Amino acid sequence: MSERRLSAALSLSKGNEAYRNQASDKGNWRRSLGISVALFLLTLVPRVVGLDIFITPDEPRWMNRSASFLEAVLAGDFIHTIHSGYATPGGVTTKWCGSAGIVAKYLLLCLNPSVEMEASQHADNLREFLRWLQSNPHNHLEIMATVRWPIALIVSCSVVGIYLLARELFAERVALLGAILLALEPFHLALSRVLHLDALVTSFMALSTLSLAICLKRSRLSPLLIFSGIAAGLGVATKVSALFLVPFAGLMALAVYLADVGITKDEGQAMAQKWRKALHLALILAVWTGVAGLTLTLVWPAMWVDPLAALQRLLGSSSELAEAGHPQFFLGRVTDDPGPWFFPVVFLFKVSPLTLLGVVAGLPVILRKGRNREGWQLLWLWAYACLFAAFISLSPKKLDRYLLPIFPAMTLLAAAGLWELAEMLQQRTLALLNRWATGATNLLPLGCLILQALFLFPHYPYYFTFYNPALGGLRQASRVILVGWEEGLEKAAHYLNEKEGIEDKRVQSWYAFLGFNTLFRGRSRDLGPKWHSAKNIWLWYESDYVVFYINQVQRELPDARTVAFFRSLEPEYTVRLKGLEYAWVYKVPEEVPEEAYPFEQVVLVDLDDKVRLLGYDVEEVTVKADGRAYLPLTLYWQNRGSLEADYRQYLKLINGVYHVWGQQEGYPLWDGFMTSTWKEGVAIRDDRQIEILPGTPPGAYQVTVNWLEPYSGLSLQLADGGELLLGPFDIPSQLPPIESLGIEHPMTAELDGQVRFLGYNLESDYRLGDSLHLTLFWQALAEMDENYTVFTHLIDGEGGIWGQKDNQPVDGFYPTEGWTVGEIVRDQYDLTISPEALPGFYRIAVGMYRAETGERLIVEQDGILPDDKIVLGEFAVRSGE
Repeated sequence: MSERRLSAALSLSKGNEAYRNQASDKGNWRRSLGISVALFLLTLVPRVVGLDIFITPDEPRWMNRSASFLEAVLAGDFIHTIHSGYATPGGVTTKWCGSAGIVAKYLLLCLNPSVEMEASQHADNLREFLRWLQSNPHNHLEIMATVRWPIALIVSCSVVGIYLLARELFAERVALLGAILLALEPFHLALSRVLHLDALVTSFMALSTLSLAICLKRSRLSPLLIFSGIAAGLGVATKVSALFLVPFAGLMALAVYLADVGITKDEGQAMAQKWRKALHLALILAVWTGVAGLTLTLVWPAMWVDPLAALQRLLGSSSELAEAGHPQFFLGRVTDDPGPWFFPVVFLFKVSPLTLLGVVAGLPVILRKGRNREGWQLLWLWAYACLFAAFISLSPKKLDRYLLPIFPAMTLLAAAGLWELAEMLQQRTLALLNRWATGATNLLPLGCLILQALFLFPHYPYYFTFYNPALGGLRQASRVILVGWEEGLEKAAHYLNEKEGIEDKRVQSWYAFLGFNTLFRGRSRDLGPKWHSAKNIWLWYESDYVVFYINQVQRELPDARTVAFFRSLEPEYTVRLKGLEYAWVYKVPEEVPEEAYPFEQVVLVDLDDKVRLLGYDVEEVTVKADGRAYLPLTLYWQNRGSLEADYRQYLKLINGVYHVWGQQEGYPLWDGFMTSTWKEGVAIRDDRQIEILPGTPPGAYQVTVNWLEPYSGLSLQLADGGELLLGPFDIPSQLPPIESLGIEHPMTAELDGQVRFLGYNLESDYRLGDSLHLTLFWQALAEMDENYTVFTHLIDGEGGIWGQKDNQPVDGFYPTEGWTVGEIVRDQYDLTISPEALPGFYRIAVGMYRAETGERLIVEQDGILPDDKIVLGEFAVRSGE
């Protein structure tokens, strides 16, 4: 009987324990749900309040891309989701988010058609609405507020996901505090309120990395692996920089392998364990990669019909963008590549003081706990952040937002450091205060939340203006890195909107087509000589108002001359954010000095009172892969009267004696603009590339510009009948391949071991009294300390001279003393055939001599040549009649 009672008591005890465990699990589940909901709301609310105040430069583009993408999907034209109006590779998930926001706005307009918006007039059907969006991409701030919601929702869910995943790797208190810091991290919050790439790719990369880390530490495959692969695929579909996850996943797997196989000391067991572990990790990586690839295929419709073309577009465009620099302001100077210190400096300025304190405090934790599980996992967060920063530093194109993916890792590191710092302070508190210190430690998440909010919310709604106050804040940041992403520019638009008749005024602004026109009730054009449209440019000195922006002034755009001129004036209106001047509205003076005009060289000359050359810009000589060199020249023309003919421009690169060293011709605007359609008063920007003849020696050259109607022979002339000359331009030394020289008559001879003769070209009508245009090609074999003279003699069969031209090389402009070893020199001569000569066969003899003594350089060509001269090929000269 006692045994039965004992058994019943044990059963009851087990039942009570199971009930308590079930109740505990239920309580934990409720607690997790409550924390998750609180985190979601904490993240979401600041990201969706005040979304209709300003717009960033890239968002009109992404709105247009999203509308084009959705239209292609609805039409079943999946291949055009590759080329749906964007140059930036990737962005597939951004366009899906934009499409979702557009559909949501369309449905809201359908449910409430009485809304007084222009968009409501185009909401009869979705495709018409999409076409309207694409044709009017700059008038939708109200729509943009809705379109931004999907990204805010995804980011809010991802913060919850990061918390739940981080609990598996770190203490729950670290995961919770890290999620709170991330939710209110100003830089992360600012970028997750806009329709763009970086907040999405940050979320997907963090979720994929954390879930993969959990899978790698488990002995069996986990369903979480599928989630990790999906997140990785979405990351790559968003931005190609997410491909960083591929080598990093391999590195994580290798570290897990090396850590685990070193545990077993028995050699036989160790070998078996190595194979099992290697196969297990390989299987994890294979499944992860496969799921990521499948996800990329499923979310990108172009992959459904032509995956090869889609991937080529994705990777090819990314490579081109990575190789292209971007004008940056860093450490007080303008540069296309700010170098390896750019992202560390950006992080210090963009991170909140609390997070930075935690990151620094977390370093001792890693050093102290480096050999245990927590220390290793914190070390991996550091590795993720540092390696990703190094990865994106490889490209010369660097923007601050590219660094955002490291912020989830850094906030988790900061959380560990802050808890460590709190415990250290608690241990050092006097015994009398222990109870208070323990309570204060438990309130650490709440205290950090309040501190983050105090740092953050004073910047509402311009969270981009937050810069670490510990480093001097916004004012100091403006002296070190690029500041401003169009926040505050809407205030300048509102100011101009209050002016009567502003619709009829000419206004030029920074970001005119990338946001400013969204809020400006007139129509503005982009400021600067590099206008978006070359066919109908606005000259700022003919405008009524000019609007400057802070990041433009930092980079001295459009040019230092224009910036200096306006900064010397008193602005009519100034926009200030957090005490710093962000934008300026200037009334253009009635008289502007010519030296302030936005051209490198101001010309202001007229051709027949019909066309005026305003000025020109010149860039450094560019050398293409085939060795050919070009002089980039931008000409600014303005129509001054009616042009009935279609004129072509003929540009020639000449030296001081008018020998031609390069040329280019064509109609204006890349050979596509007929001047008969040119309206009076309209200015155009005409980009030219003058191909320089290979072997052109270095020196100063000029460019002649002629306007000619090729069929009638009509031309436009200067008032004095002279020739329009531009320059001088410095042409650097070239090292062209010999095959690019275009030598029509190759020959080889050496002159005194110092110069090699490569051959010649000859042009003429070959009539008595005509000119012979001779081009010689030399190559320096050694440095020369003497200046030799070249002789060119037209000789008959008896050696009689019937034409002659002697001078130092290149018309005396490039003496041999300046030649460098290996340099190839193109050398032009004009010889006149004596009218007293008889018709017959002639040759040209060439060589070099010392002018002081007349002594010729010895010529070797399969032996020493007689009279130390090179005799060129024979040609017939006809009578001049």
